[in-house]
Amino acid sequence: FLIFLNNDTEPLPGWYQPLLDDFAAWPDIAATGPLLLYPKSEPFGYTVQHLGVRISPFMSVGHLYEGIPAESPLAQKRRFFQVITAACMVMRRSVFMEVGLFDEHYINGFEDVDLCARLSHQGYRMTVNPEAR
Repeated sequence: FLIFLNNDTEPLPGWYQPLLDDFAAWPDIAATGPLLLYPKSEPFGYTVQHLGVRISPFMSVGHLYEGIPAESPLAQKRRFFQVITAACMVMRRSVFMEVGLFDEHYINGFEDVDLCARLSHQGYRMTVNPEAR
């Protein structure tokens, strides 16, 4: 497996095992990632930064449920996606090599969208695990 982790990402204790468990539960997934949270703030607690990527019909890209409370039922539901962020992603190494790595023409941003689009085109799925944070 490969782990991609942005330099401003701080995984919480116990974040990794639920992601490894995803590969055992769903052998057809190429990658999985955690529920990404904004830093805790009072009185709201943690809020969602990323729970998957949404792409509008007009091709605008954004994070699903960004800003909702982390304990919301919407943030606890498992989903499968065509695109997830590589800010924190675990991927099968063999699949990463198969689809051709990150495209270096992207300076900063959208290289993960491009990678996931290529994975989806090859029939792979991705998921975000709300148990991992």
